[in-house]
Amino acid sequence: MNREVLLNSLEEFMEETDARLTALEAKPQMPESAVDWKAFAARATAENERLTAEIDLDVLATEECCTLWAALVTPYAATETGKAALGKLVRKYGLGEICDCMRISVNQYLERTRDGEIVRESVHKAFDYIGRIASNRKRNRKRPYLEDLYHICNIAKRKFYHFNDREAMAILKKAYLAGHKVKELRSIAFAARNWSGWYAEMASLLQGTEAQAALKALQEAA
Repeated sequence: MNREVLLNSLEEFMEETDARLTALEAKPQMPESAVDWKAFAARATAENERLTAEIDLDVLATEECCTLWAALVTPYAATETGKAALGKLVRKYGLGEICDCMRISVNQYLERTRDGEIVRESVHKAFDYIGRIASNRKRNRKRPYLEDLYHICNIAKRKFYHFNDREAMAILKKAYLAGHKVKELRSIAFAARNWSGWYAEMASLLQGTEAQAALKALQEAA
């Protein structure tokens, strides 16, 4: 259930509870059921306070996120829709993680004109990538090498006019798992001039690795 709806329901419930308790206290003798009702009301009050505290923390965390975003992309700022989206990300990944992801996204995707002014379209792009970066970072904690491979992809993507993310990551993973070091793969990306040249170089690298593996197997079998 939505927290705001639940909180409103609890407030209505507490008002009704107060009215009933006032009526019960006015009687000379309180029935046993009224004692149980009081205990239930106490539990409801505690839950109300807990939810209110949670909501307050969510609001504060979201506000802090929005403040940082405004500072990173001044003079732009998050819209109401954007604030809601940041709130969801904070609840899912945590305040510190989303703040880190915002900085990463701005460094990678924010563009400026020759006069140093921020390109508005790049603000939208940087914002959209915050959640993707958070998701990738969470996944990469299980496979740390993926972060390095994504970085290599970004190097190549910025250089090449044409780029296929899926094929690039597939061949990079294959090369890494075949035993090639990140430093070597990064050097190939820096040296390449276009997508076809880079992909051909990577394919050649893998063919050489497979040939070496086949030769080694033959030598061990001899």
